[in-house]
Amino acid sequence: MDTYFIDPENGMFQVGMIYGTDYLEIPLTDAERFGFFSRAALEWMLQSKRNPDIIHCHDWQTAPCAKSYWEDYNAYGLDNPRIVFTIHNLNYGKELIKEAMTYSQASTTVSRTYREEIATHGSIVDNLPKFHGVVNGIDPDIWDPSGDDFLPRYYDETEVVAGKAAARQALCAYSNIPNKEGTPLVGIVTRLTSQKGVHMIRHGIKRPWSAVARLSCSARPRPGDSARLRHDVPRVEERLPRLHVLPPVLQRTLESLGVRRFRHHPRAFNV
Repeated sequence: MDTYFIDPENGMFQVGMIYGTDYLEIPLTDAERFGFFSRAALEWMLQSKRNPDIIHCHDWQTAPCAKSYWEDYNAYGLDNPRIVFTIHNLNYGKELIKEAMTYSQASTTVSRTYREEIATHGSIVDNLPKFHGVVNGIDPDIWDPSGDDFLPRYYDETEVVAGKAAARQALCAYSNIPNKEGTPLVGIVTRLTSQKGVHMIRHGIKRPWSAVARLSCSARPRPGDSARLRHDVPRVEERLPRLHVLPPVLQRTLESLGVRRFRHHPRAFNV
């Protein structure tokens, strides 16, 4: 899959972070910056004479593509695509999400369960018939441990125990966690926010078995997240020695125990 990067020379995205700039002393809000990016992506498609089958927009960041495509580009040469809009997180940018739901031809979200959770929300309900929850899955070619260079060793179905033991050893060695036989190792790839189930982590750590467990987390905690988690759970310091930002190789190692990925449509543009 070819990937193209748009790098505006106006400095809009040279601010040290992808989003969250509403709290910085810069003249543009996140919505304005990503609105510019969304239109720049459409303009690039028009000027380069690309006319894909699908333009796939994600969350509030590229939600403006949906309306702008139909109002500003469809009648001027970029006339083949249809819009698919995916909601990953309804907690942010609800107005932009509602607009994109209206202007898209199909919309999806990350699971059937999440679809049911948000189906009655005002941003969704008017366009419910075209709103679908996808079934999570992986690409077995990409995530096949028998040929995955990101793992510490290859293994197939005949060597699962040895292969996963090597992955666990690599993770423990990097994280400075004792690799004790019989001790559960809990791995989490997530943002530490309430909607990601941090309360379930707190609950799990309180359970008796977790008194001897070790936890490694590939999230990049926001300021205060780690402190709040330790504050909420008595004696958690001894059970949760560290929250790690793992390098890509070890994130892959952690995810090898349970991963979810989607195949890409061969003639679709993700923005």
